[in-house]
Amino acid sequence: MPKIELIIFDFDGVIVDSEALSSAVHAQTLQQIGVPLTHADIDKHYTGLDFASMMQKISAEHGDVKAAAFAATIEANYAQIMRNELQLMPHIFSFLQTTKLKFCIGSNSKMQRLKTNQQATNIDAIFANKTFSADMVANPKPAPDLFLYAAEKMAVSAKNCVVIEDGAHGIKAASTAGMKSIGFVGGSHCNDGHAQRLLDAGALQVFSDMRELPKIINNL
Repeated sequence: MPKIELIIFDFDGVIVDSEALSSAVHAQTLQQIGVPLTHADIDKHYTGLDFASMMQKISAEHGDVKAAAFAATIEANYAQIMRNELQLMPHIFSFLQTTKLKFCIGSNSKMQRLKTNQQATNIDAIFANKTFSADMVANPKPAPDLFLYAAEKMAVSAKNCVVIEDGAHGIKAASTAGMKSIGFVGGSHCNDGHAQRLLDAGALQVFSDMRELPKIINNL
């Protein structure tokens, strides 16, 4: 079996416990402009999509949402709540400090959001020059472009990468890229059906505690 050399982490919902906060902000802002989506709706149907894809999907399902106007409001609300409430996933900092493997981030979030949230949780130095955003490629997840780009920049073959994801779109992207994928279900947004959705998308297994990750990777 190919040896794992690189771990590609999704960011939101894996490194930081941000998805529930983000979903709440998106739902609240959408409701203010007349789109009747709840926190749970965002979690179930839109988690993991980049902003443009989310807006396109919401507009198709609920009528045209002016993305430019919505973006300005959502970014202001998002930045405030992340500065005040964002937390790292339990035990991820210890893992990043002790692992001997290469690691990086591959996220559908915009680079500015990633930088803001890394600074808010004091991990920006850890991921310096190791953060890759969908801004950098032609097609976001579930296309494989982002993960393949990250692997290329980290000088590791796709077959030697494992992706840690909390979203089905990311799991599918990893599979298409020829990478192994593990589903993480330890975020506050993960409901009873979340693990099965990741397994159905192609995750080799799921886990909920970052202390399990070294053993999982060693057994791949």
